[in-house]
Order: sequence, then C-alpha cells, then structure tokens
Amino acid sequence: MSRPRAGRPQPMSSTRAPAPCWAPSSSRPASRDSDAVQSPGSEMNFRSDNEVGAHPAVIAAVGRAFTSGSAFSYGADEWTQRVERRLREVFDKPDLVAFPVVTGTAANSLALACCSPPWGAIYCHPMAHIAAEETGAPEFFTAGARLFRIDGAAGKVDAVKLAAALAQPVYGVPHFAQPAAVSITQATECG
Repeated sequence: MSRPRAGRPQPMSSTRAPAPCWAPSSSRPASRDSDAVQSPGSEMNFRSDNEVGAHPAVIAAVGRAFTSGSAFSYGADEWTQRVERRLREVFDKPDLVAFPVVTGTAANSLALACCSPPWGAIYCHPMAHIAAEETGAPEFFTAGARLFRIDGAAGKVDAVKLAAALAQPVYGVPHFAQPAAVSITQATECG
C-alpha cells in the first residue's frame, strides 16, 4: 500500500470514527437508549430528529394531511408548495427549490450531493456528524465523494489546516478528489 503524501488530509477510513467527545469511549450515554418521548414543556432533547416525539400540533397537522384525501407526490402537494413559497420569501430567492426530507441524515447527505460531484472532496472535522454518525450516507448519496478530515480544537475545523489542504496541487488532476465543499456546524458534536 502506498504511503500518503505528507500534509495531505486523509479520507475517512472504513472503520467507525472515534466516539464523540460527549460519549464515554466504551459506550453511548444510557439516555440515548431511553424510549422516553419528549412532551411539550419538558427538557429539550436535540440528540436526533428521529428519536423523540413530535409536538402535538405537528402530530395533529400530519393527521389532518393523512385524512384529507389524496395529494400529489414528488413535491407537487400543497404543503410542499406552501413551504417552498415561504422559503422563497424568507430568503428573497424567487427561484429557490425546496425538497423536504424525513431525516437529518437524508438532509445532510442530499445537501452534500447538491454541492459535490462524485469525484469531490468534502472537508470536515473528524467529529463532524457527517463523518462520525451517518454511516456512509454522505458517500452513498454523493455517489462517491470522499470525506477528508481536518482536525481542530473543540470540534472545529482548523482554518490554517484547511487552507493548507486547499492549497495542495490537486485541482484538475484526475487522480485526486477535487475540493468541493466544507462541512461546518454551528454547534459541534462537542457542544
């Protein structure tokens, strides 16, 4: 096996990334295994979009949609059209196209697929959610783009290391993944 060039970020390995900094090295917190459902007014839980219950108003809206008869599919339904109109107003982008999805993993992976070609390089922190928690979904949905880890303190990509990675002479060279995107999270996996 050939050795990587010094200073080049390495693609994610096929093994699982290290445990997130908030988790004990041997296991996840016991609360992650809880089947408790959040109720309005209780402590907020931001662990996962598919782990906790929804607000009663959301459940009621889903029920109304379910019992309202048939609806067009593939984004042509009235609810998706309403969301798209509102997003166009909020972002002042009349040509904005929205495609709602059912999980955060799908949202993250499809967003990356819109930003990166299959031969693209997506730079992220080793503890980024796309690298540590989404089990190959970004690579699958991008049809092969690679995640490159750029370390940094407190779960943040180090800007100097990122600049060095982007300065590598890989642009237009077909044997190297081409820089396509940087994944940055407002709140890191480390808090």
